[in-house]
Amino acid sequence: MSTQRECMAYKATDEKWYLILGNHEYAYDDHNCTTYGPFNTEEEAFGELDHHSNPGGSESDDEGMREPPENPQAPSGSRVSYWGYNPKL
Repeated sequence: MSTQRECMAYKATDEKWYLILGNHEYAYDDHNCTTYGPFNTEEEAFGELDHHSNPGGSESDDEGMREPPENPQAPSGSRVSYWGYNPKL
């Protein structure tokens, strides 16, 4: 079963990949999403989904024009910090 929420992997200006994932169903705004990373490849970024419920679709941006996030969550759920507001923390 899948949930409908934001899911996008992108290559940042630091040449690393990051995964933006909605925190709950119908979460599409940045303040309702967590950014995971950094990852070395797009495949590794999407591999993070093995630790989360199916988001119901995904996007990819390989242009490398976006800045890396300031506080990404470490891959595989090891929390460094989060991007946005999450009242469950």
